[in-house]
Amino acid sequence: MIFSTLYNIGMRLASALLPAGKLLGNKARLLIEGQERLNLHELAAWRKSREKIIWFHCASLGEFEQGRPVLEAFREQHPAYGVLLTFFSPSGYEVRKNYPLADFICYLPLDTARGAREFVEAARPDIVVFVKYEFWPNIIREIKRSGARLIGISVILRPGQAFFKPWGGFFRKILQHFDFLFVQNQNSADLLESMGYTRYEVAGDTRFDRVMATARDSSEVPGIRGFINSSGLVQGDNGPGKEDATGPELSLKVPGTQVLVAGSVWPEDMEVLKPFMAAHPEMKFILAPHDIKPEQISRWVQETSGLRYSEIAQYDKQNVLFIDSIGLLARLYKYADYAFVGGGFKTGLHNILEPAVFGVPVFFGDQKYRKFQEAVDLLELGVAFTVPSSLEEVFEGLDTEEIRRKAAIYVNRNAGATDKILHFLNN
Repeated sequence: MIFSTLYNIGMRLASALLPAGKLLGNKARLLIEGQERLNLHELAAWRKSREKIIWFHCASLGEFEQGRPVLEAFREQHPAYGVLLTFFSPSGYEVRKNYPLADFICYLPLDTARGAREFVEAARPDIVVFVKYEFWPNIIREIKRSGARLIGISVILRPGQAFFKPWGGFFRKILQHFDFLFVQNQNSADLLESMGYTRYEVAGDTRFDRVMATARDSSEVPGIRGFINSSGLVQGDNGPGKEDATGPELSLKVPGTQVLVAGSVWPEDMEVLKPFMAAHPEMKFILAPHDIKPEQISRWVQETSGLRYSEIAQYDKQNVLFIDSIGLLARLYKYADYAFVGGGFKTGLHNILEPAVFGVPVFFGDQKYRKFQEAVDLLELGVAFTVPSSLEEVFEGLDTEEIRRKAAIYVNRNAGATDKILHFLNN
């Protein structure tokens, strides 16, 4: 009872202070403005136009990519359902606010008792799918009261979480409200068993299904083949915003040109990448910063004599390209011979399955990766490699054919979570 009281007091205080949060930076401002724009009358009116609703909630962009295979497959099989999609983070909402396969997209309201009740009453969902984590007590309680079926997918649990502490009764009740949980691994299943929860299945991570779908996408990212070609833009490859090159005029990269794609790069990652890029002018480098800050990219462009993707039509044989637009990264890895994934030094490792599905060696920082099961698995297999301080130290002597073989086996073995979840939803 005391945790519930303290939690609700905290949420009410956060709600009262919400407008002041706009001063904390652009991300906080976008979140707060999104909360303020939330129109429950519009949501309720939309709901009335639909016989049934399925609601997917994703914390951010990464969770959206995990939930996306399930959303798209369910939509295809059940076209009569309206699809509500909510985000908590601007990094998810701002990228996917125009996603065409969802009918109503908005921010999740702050988890006050009143806000949760009013949102669920407006949405009146039939099925609710929470992806990976984000266990908001008031919202989950209201979903349960509404009679909707509530499931969690790609859930991963750890012993240090409040659910499994002696004082965690309030939090354990949150998990008990779920009708079913699809967990990623046996460790999560064992933790659920330890608290007496048995409505679960070890289904794996739906991201495997998502990255396999991405790997099957043969469409080109405009301008990239031309950048990789050392002679400049090839005929028909006109850069972003222009018509995609198709047909025989689309050149492959010059034989022998090696490409390293670095995704979700932070300043700490750049400190490792810059000396490596300077030492390898014969290679091509495509870098997608995690935060597309113009002043930061400008500094990196100057330091590396690089080029912005938005200016790729001005290509003049640079070997470093900075991606200054969003939504391209997963498709960029198809061009890679090597991949570097950011966040491993300080903030937490980003998605390494996106490059691994293409069978390339994956590098990342050696500090913040251990809680990501796929990182541990791929390290053990010899597909991924941690970088202590110098990328050069781990770059040479790699058996790329063996890496490709092992990566393919790993990804294929772990695919199929989407089918398991759909089977449950359909029955």
